Amino acid sequence: MPHKKVRRGSIPIENWIKIVFKQIDKYVIKDRNPIKGWKIRNARYYPDGYKWEDEDFIPIKEGELWGGPDTTSILTCDFKIPEHYRGKPVYFYMYTAGEVLVS
Repeated sequence: MPHKKVRRGSIPIENWIKIVFKQIDKYVIKDRNPIKGWKIRNARYYPDGYKWEDEDFIPIKEGELWGGPDTTSILTCDFKIPEHYRGKPVYFYMYTAGEVLVS
């Protein structure tokens, strides 16, 4: 097999950054839609089952403190995914200081 001459060199970091950003652009989430209207209900677990601290779900706002040590919190919310997302992947992101189960 004949030897192929290869040109080796480097490119400026600015050009390299443009190449990388172009490659990852399709993976960047550019649109966010906060979900409002969350409600919460707190409970504590005992060997014979959960004991609810709240009679029913109560409204909670973004930034409001909830939960606590040895507390289980159930959050619920109804929302509709906007029509312009039809046929596109949709991701749910929720930041909490503890572990979360989503169902």
